[in-house]
Amino acid sequence: LDGSERELLLNTLIYSTTKRFNAEDINYYIVDYGSESLRIYQGLPQIGGMVFQGEDEKFNNLMKLLKEELQYRKKLLVDYGGDYENYIKRSGKKLPIVNVMFNNYDSIYEDNQFLFDVLPELVRDSERYGMVFIFTANNYSSINSKISQNCKNIYALRLKDVADYNYIYSSKLKNMPRDLVGRGVCKIDDATHEFQIANIIDKEQDINNYILEFINKQKEINKTSAKKIPVLPNIVRYEDVNEKAIDIKNIPIGISKKDLSIQYVDYSLAIGNVISANRINSTTIFVKSLLEELIKIPKLLLITFDSINELELDKSKYPNYYNTNLEVNLDNIIKYIDKLKSSNEKLSGLIIIYGLNKFVNMLSNKDKIVDFIQTLKSYELISLVVVDDANKLKSYAFEAWYTQTFNQNDGIWIGKGIGDQSYLRVSNIKKEMLEDIKNDMGYLVSEGSATLCRLIDFISDDADRKNEE
Repeated sequence: LDGSERELLLNTLIYSTTKRFNAEDINYYIVDYGSESLRIYQGLPQIGGMVFQGEDEKFNNLMKLLKEELQYRKKLLVDYGGDYENYIKRSGKKLPIVNVMFNNYDSIYEDNQFLFDVLPELVRDSERYGMVFIFTANNYSSINSKISQNCKNIYALRLKDVADYNYIYSSKLKNMPRDLVGRGVCKIDDATHEFQIANIIDKEQDINNYILEFINKQKEINKTSAKKIPVLPNIVRYEDVNEKAIDIKNIPIGISKKDLSIQYVDYSLAIGNVISANRINSTTIFVKSLLEELIKIPKLLLITFDSINELELDKSKYPNYYNTNLEVNLDNIIKYIDKLKSSNEKLSGLIIIYGLNKFVNMLSNKDKIVDFIQTLKSYELISLVVVDDANKLKSYAFEAWYTQTFNQNDGIWIGKGIGDQSYLRVSNIKKEMLEDIKNDMGYLVSEGSATLCRLIDFISDDADRKNEE
């Protein structure tokens, strides 16, 4: 098929169906390795997502979504004979037709050869469950026979020779179709017919503005939208991880790169907790974002010691933020916790020491840190998070107050270097752990198992991230 003509057909198909049906009736998922002219439709509520060349991770996520959707529909339709139309008629409920487009399948398959094993099963079972697949290709033979045998409708646009039509339809075509843009041949009920693709509007030069206006109208009309292809956000904002109420036992710290699940830490499990990196300034954005979450927890005592004056928190927002007179404030906090304990008052809390090494060195008596840890352990309801360079934390590896409080099998690592460091004990060093990653990525280490995440960032704006890249 000619590239421009097949995209004209896809454009007309998307426009005509979304004009007639809302997102409750039809959902589109589009893989466009062509000219990307379909990109203009991305804002339609009926569009669940588009994948373009080079977006390998998003492509894999789409295939996973389609598999899961097919399995869901198989279970849902069991009581309806496994038939979509029967379900719609008898249940009185809506279930959208899922329309999956692969534009320029030749290139798509070249980059994703695993489709040879995956797609035939999806296509074979799709129609009866309300899932439709559309493929465009340069040649009919480009589509694997395991797929093409399940394609009931074949549309051929302006082929070179009448013999090409005969090969596709296994029947003789008397005459070539007229040489017009958008003219082709299709087969209906064992008979071949010429067809003409309809233009969306008369004046081609106005198409972009017309489609944009159409999309805006559709946004007003549609009360729902298609399920989106899950992707790892470029920046993980609060709304990306705000899946359930945040408390000290469920604090979201990022999204797993592998399965896109939200990753949580439970700061109620241990008195001592660690956040580390090659350099402490790599942790600044993450820690400030973490604090943004912590202040949302009702009745949580939140105290922050900033020994290196890096966080620069607003004291009206964080009243217990200390970057001066650290020892005096530590003394006061120890007394306050002792008072809570003696009065049997229950108050959960979290204390963050940003720059542990400098904090300890500023104390006039090093035993004071030991007293502080013992106070926390005796009260049990207030946990401690320390943040520092891995090498500086490692310097406490032979001090009892530290080793008896902090577990090196658990923690959060920010940025590159987890495969080279020796502080956090990771049971299985993988190749990806030796790669150079930015500070928006990190690892949640739990019992020696490390999960690569894109970390929360409520501080940076989009322009900052683009400049970094």
